[in-house]
Amino acid sequence: MIKGMMGGPADLDAAITTYVEKYKLKTVVKDNFLDELEKVKSGIKNHLLGWIDKSGYPILTLNRDYRDLAGATDINFTQSRFLVPVGNQTRAPVSASDWHIQLTLTDGTANRPVTMETANRNCWLTTSSGKLGDYCNNTEINYPRERGSSPQADNYIVANLQQYGFFRVNYDLTNWARIIAALPLSVAHPTILEDAATRGQLIDDSFTFARAGILKYEVPLKLIHNVWPSEDNYGALASANYHIGYIERILRGTLHYQAFSDYMKNSAGQVPYNDDRWSVDWKDSPLNTIPAADPSEASYNTVLLNNLIIDTACFYEAGSCATVAWNKFKAWQDNNNTFQPDLRPLGQHIIQTQPLVMCYGVRHGPNTVANWEYLNGLYDDTTLTPANKLAILRAMACTKHEELLQRLLVMATDRNRVRSQDVSTVFSYVARFHAGSTMAWDFLRSEWTKLSGRANIVSTMGAYLKNDRDVRQLRQLQQTAGGKDIPEGPTFERTILQVEANIEWLRQHGKEIADVLATLQPNAASPALEVPTNV
Repeated sequence: MIKGMMGGPADLDAAITTYVEKYKLKTVVKDNFLDELEKVKSGIKNHLLGWIDKSGYPILTLNRDYRDLAGATDINFTQSRFLVPVGNQTRAPVSASDWHIQLTLTDGTANRPVTMETANRNCWLTTSSGKLGDYCNNTEINYPRERGSSPQADNYIVANLQQYGFFRVNYDLTNWARIIAALPLSVAHPTILEDAATRGQLIDDSFTFARAGILKYEVPLKLIHNVWPSEDNYGALASANYHIGYIERILRGTLHYQAFSDYMKNSAGQVPYNDDRWSVDWKDSPLNTIPAADPSEASYNTVLLNNLIIDTACFYEAGSCATVAWNKFKAWQDNNNTFQPDLRPLGQHIIQTQPLVMCYGVRHGPNTVANWEYLNGLYDDTTLTPANKLAILRAMACTKHEELLQRLLVMATDRNRVRSQDVSTVFSYVARFHAGSTMAWDFLRSEWTKLSGRANIVSTMGAYLKNDRDVRQLRQLQQTAGGKDIPEGPTFERTILQVEANIEWLRQHGKEIADVLATLQPNAASPALEVPTNV
């Protein structure tokens, strides 16, 4: 962000170089650094002070004027500190503030990708509200106007290009609707949405606003529904997967979970999954097509993308993923713990896809007990690295067999087998799947004194708890363990607030999400976003 404020890397590098040379081996304060920046870029110190002195970061809301009247073409803005609901709050309070925001803006009518490098960066918003026209003239930053008597579907705006600034951006519903309608991408009409960072930003911002009660979940769900079929970027998919993971954890065990699970199973099939994404060596992946300046970086981005798609498909049992996982697991066993054709032993190096093979091979294959026992014996191999052992623990936690999950949790209390720093990780692995989260929570309460890393376990389990009984059990466990003065006391208090927030989220959004998903069909664009007619 500072690089953009300075006008590019050259000026920033020059200021940093001078600063380091001038103050090396000396005690400094923030003004020393800001003064050196100011010498290179006049006014930068005043712009940065608010970002340094204020806590948190802002949300910038842009509301366009869509009236087809002369002069009614401006965009209203407001900025405030971004906050999320705490405990049982239905919505976080609004806290107006005035960071100095350097705004970049483009629109869907431009037949070209627009980046920070090609955008003008001379527009500064320095108050908590106002009109862009008062801060940005047309030569500094362009924004689209409605033309004629009917609206243009591609006439949408996107701000904070590539998420260069440390703030989030919300739009009016009409603008969100037009962004959603512009996806999936069209090769014949490239726009800012061709930029993967921008797609990830839109996904992350819209889901975050929905969770905070600022937007309806209709917006992010319809957005990712249109993105999924053609998305080939790890960052954008990872952003969607992170937020979908929260929804999955809170909806599981509720009346709305089946509708969600069915949708995800179908949607995971829409993501370009195929068997070629399972690769022995990520550098040799046939789908290694992501461009990058460094070929090795492209290769690693590819394996991250492939693994994310595989993990999602196998988790929701979509397509042939489960069958392929079992076949590869069996081949791995038959080849004495090695992968063909590179024949690398497990203890020597775990390639990126192998943990997925072990996990979903155990989960979806026949002979569940025998396969789990095979890994259990392999875990005691003294030649394995800690990373190898963690991969095996993760795979053992993938089983659907409840007695085996119970044995794994008991195993976590044995300091001679599982390192103390790995105990909380075992709980997170077990809780990842439906039945495991309930078992892990019950085990934590019954075996509290035998466990290490208990604060981390309490925090981990808080992500899966979402009813009043869970809150009562948390408070009972805290009292049994010694009350608020125990070392884990602050963690208990934070976790209770988290669970109360989960309860409120489920109350507000559970049915809402199920209703939206019912309108989305595989292999079809999402229905138009419902927009009030008075905007």
